Amino acid sequence: NIDADIEYYVVANETTSERYTVEVFEMPKVTEISVAYTYPDYTGLKPVVQTGTGDIQAVVGTQAKVKLTTNKAIQTATFALKMDVKPEKDETQEPASTQMVISDGNILTTTIDVIADGTYTVELLGIDGFNNEIPIEYAIKAIPDAVPEVVIKEPGRDIKTTKLGEVEIIAEATDDYGIAALKLMYRIGSDELQELTLETSTPDAIDTGQRRVADGRYTFYLEEFDVEPGDIISYYAHAVDNNTLTGPGEAGSDIYFIEIRPFNEDFQEMEAEQGPPMPNPLLEILASQKQIIRETAKHISAKPSSVTEEYRS
Repeated sequence: NIDADIEYYVVANETTSERYTVEVFEMPKVTEISVAYTYPDYTGLKPVVQTGTGDIQAVVGTQAKVKLTTNKAIQTATFALKMDVKPEKDETQEPASTQMVISDGNILTTTIDVIADGTYTVELLGIDGFNNEIPIEYAIKAIPDAVPEVVIKEPGRDIKTTKLGEVEIIAEATDDYGIAALKLMYRIGSDELQELTLETSTPDAIDTGQRRVADGRYTFYLEEFDVEPGDIISYYAHAVDNNTLTGPGEAGSDIYFIEIRPFNEDFQEMEAEQGPPMPNPLLEILASQKQIIRETAKHISAKPSSVTEEYRS
């Protein structure tokens, strides 16, 4: 626990050796650290400064400025960055080493772009020639921009109505940083898929703890559509977020069905003595078809950006 210079010598048989000095040098170390985040423009987030830890956690595309203050003047500060990015041609990824900018002798800065998870280390060499034998290591966590969450709030179920009926659809989309478009996608029977852009409302302001919500409405005036009893209209809401950096995220709601019934459709209870009603195979087939369509739509919406073997299977 030597904390100051000392002098030593050896005495033997009343003979004294030369005197020698042990000089004490303090190893270079970080005394303060901060990370200043500049977020992508599309997020609408204001720049913030994180103090006390050098671990980086931010949405992909964020620019992070790392600032270190050391206990003594530094000769060089080697910054080594290693991102968990798949190397090309099976080559091993080596950390990218750069020199941090030194100001006032002991203030070190550098800027990195957060594009993937990884780590960075800092190796310090003091002006006295001593270095920190074990480089300081910090973690990088890149948070991908999540796709929107989309739901049909009203009616939120399959319904039956006549060809003169009216069905109001209310859709809601939620996203961390905002919705660029909210559409209603519909199909009459097996016709081509059609789309309608819904008018949306979005909060004017947002802080880092909120999510932006957009809602839209549309009313099916069925007399304006060429539908007949027995036809089925399938529909769902589709949202696109405003990620202009890595590409917009898209998502859809569950699929619902509007079944056109005849005007004179009667619902009569079977008399008890006639026994239980016979199952209608057409209704069972229709229910199975609806379920197949729903599950297929869920599968498509869950498709990852890069198709994996598991998804393909």
